[in-house]
Amino acid sequence: MDQGAQIDEILESLKWNGRYQIIYSIVPFLSYISIAISSMSVVFIGKMVEHHCKKPHSLNITVGPGTYYVISNASDSNFNVTYGACSVDVMQGTDVIYSTRCPDGYEYGEPRDSSFVSEWDLVCDKESLSDVSMSVNYISEMIWALVFTRLSDIYGRKKLFMLTNSLYFVNSMILCVLPNFVAFLVFKFLQTGASMFASVIMVEMMPTKHRALPIQIIAYLWPASLLLLCLLAYLTRELSWRYLQLSLGLVSAYVLVQWWVTDESLRWLCVKNKKTEAEQLVKKMARLNKVSPEKALHILRTDIFSRDIRLELSQDSRMLERNETNNTTEDVMMLSDDTAITNRGKSTPSQSDNNVKFLSIVRNKHLMKILVISCSLWFTDCLAYDGLLMVSPSFAQNFYVGFALSVMVEYPASVTFNLIVDRVGRRQCIVVSHLIAGFCLVVSTLLFVPAVQSYVPESSWVSLGFVLLGRYALSVGYTCVTLFTPELLPTSIRSTGSGFTSVAAYVAVMIAPHARTLKRHIPWAPSIIFGSICIILSPLTFLLPETKGHELSQTLEDMEKWLNDVKSKNKPKQ
Repeated sequence: MDQGAQIDEILESLKWNGRYQIIYSIVPFLSYISIAISSMSVVFIGKMVEHHCKKPHSLNITVGPGTYYVISNASDSNFNVTYGACSVDVMQGTDVIYSTRCPDGYEYGEPRDSSFVSEWDLVCDKESLSDVSMSVNYISEMIWALVFTRLSDIYGRKKLFMLTNSLYFVNSMILCVLPNFVAFLVFKFLQTGASMFASVIMVEMMPTKHRALPIQIIAYLWPASLLLLCLLAYLTRELSWRYLQLSLGLVSAYVLVQWWVTDESLRWLCVKNKKTEAEQLVKKMARLNKVSPEKALHILRTDIFSRDIRLELSQDSRMLERNETNNTTEDVMMLSDDTAITNRGKSTPSQSDNNVKFLSIVRNKHLMKILVISCSLWFTDCLAYDGLLMVSPSFAQNFYVGFALSVMVEYPASVTFNLIVDRVGRRQCIVVSHLIAGFCLVVSTLLFVPAVQSYVPESSWVSLGFVLLGRYALSVGYTCVTLFTPELLPTSIRSTGSGFTSVAAYVAVMIAPHARTLKRHIPWAPSIIFGSICIILSPLTFLLPETKGHELSQTLEDMEKWLNDVKSKNKPKQ
């Protein structure tokens, strides 16, 4: 029995759905609420407000030999002055004889502080800057994903989870009082979230056959969080955007007590050979769940910690080294279980499977195959999911109704996910749902073609139906991807692997906000783009093994053995 199965047996013996799991799942779930509302907050705090050029105090134009002082429409009967969204146009008859950008700024259809877009005049040639604010936030998230997930594999989930949630809370409060857009961008960059740690913590808390449960709960929690965002935005619609930002930041105030209601991952403690901490955690789980810890402690002492875990992980490290075709100047020579030395002469801690070098991971063909396809799936889902939500207010005449409709389809999507994920498996769920989503999004756009509209009555309503159906199918597939990709990776590098997929996700969500600007200028483009990538990239999933019912791999050696077994099973018999 491998270590993953042994830990599953420990979790089952300690009552996997007891009081401990309920209490210690609260913070990871709350962090998902914070991340959800933060991811779409710009839709409301940075909404585009109807505007036009402010009437200038004076406007001088030169036409032919004469100079005219055009102040209002009545200033000269030969001229007509129109105040457009981005320009002041002077017309003589039907000809525009003079045009200039708004010389005295803009007037807005809502109070100036209803959005940071109107407060800081991010319109016309600056209209994409509101989208940039979200892109900057995701650039920082991508950097933190690379740095913090790596550190969490080394120093543990709990410390890094606490750090990232604290950074998020503090910066959310600061964003409420910033005086200009440059400062806003700076603190958006410093803001970070911890959804990557939340998913890892919850997956590692569950035994194999119940591993989908946290993701199933999140599938309901995520749309509820977005509806909460929409509700808060609606309730504060008459107030400054700063009050909405304040209310969104206060949602993450749980960080004030987080340290006392989170524990380190038992799987991580076992991989890191932290026997004392693992035994203390097992006793704590048993005490809260009111069960005996004896069986769990016996497995820990006789099966998991009876051999030196570091030796096992060193074997994985050497196995990765055998996959390297060239030695780099930083190759590590193992001197003992506890020390190593580089050819630069610097003494370092032993490089176990958790601390394996980046190049060694890249050169492992099985890991790279998993990571490349996983990154493709995350890129597809994050771009399409976030992009569609960004433009969702345009789905209906009412700004808030359009967003709410787009979110509400995720509830039937969650029901569908729960019904099929453990029946048909992860791969089929991902591929079929993405193909349906891609088809619906493409069809929704084709319904606006004049030649098609003549054959389809009420084509706008039919198009809305296809968009919502596409959102529904995409949500099913996206939820399955969040479960599938962590299951593919061994515990020792699961958080690092999540960092890779997070990078792909953040690249996508950096692009996604610009769908708002794109839709204002080319209305059909977003749906065509999102639908096409769903159709093209999702079939790559069939190149990966099915994870339904498989225990989480603990080490790279476990993963290699599993993949070889799958390959042998699928090999046609002679």
